[in-house]
Amino acid sequence: SNSSLLSGTGVVDIVAGVAIVDVTTKHPEAYQLSIVPVTPRVGVDFSSTVVSYWVPGQAVRFQFQSASSGLAGVAQLVVIEAVDQFSNIARFEQRDVLIMAYGSRTGDSVIVDTTVDSGFGSALVDIVDGIGNANVTSFSAEQVALSLVDSAATNLEL
Repeated sequence: SNSSLLSGTGVVDIVAGVAIVDVTTKHPEAYQLSIVPVTPRVGVDFSSTVVSYWVPGQAVRFQFQSASSGLAGVAQLVVIEAVDQFSNIARFEQRDVLIMAYGSRTGDSVIVDTTVDSGFGSALVDIVDGIGNANVTSFSAEQVALSLVDSAATNLEL
């Protein structure tokens, strides 16, 4: 949570009883806004606060979380994220993306298993609430390269 890091002050002009303030943030969460008078005014209540909720933006790209090393024959969990322009998880993203896995052997050296698909070298990953998972297993001691394919023509960065 970035609430404790957020602080801002400024003088706001109130004209005819109305003030307009623009608040911008790159972090999706709840923020509390309150009014503090520059000079106290007798009989004026400044105790009003409002909580505003920011949500992540629309997904602009799919990305892998950091990868790890593993053992031949043992599945490694791979997490794919849909993120907005500020790298927040775009939790409203609900589409599939194709994951490709390439090992040094051809054909049957790497299998990819997901909740919706399974195959040697590739499988569809179901992105739900901005996150998808795949288990990647190499049957050889080899380096495996992973890539994503825009199989649903989302036009998002990969």
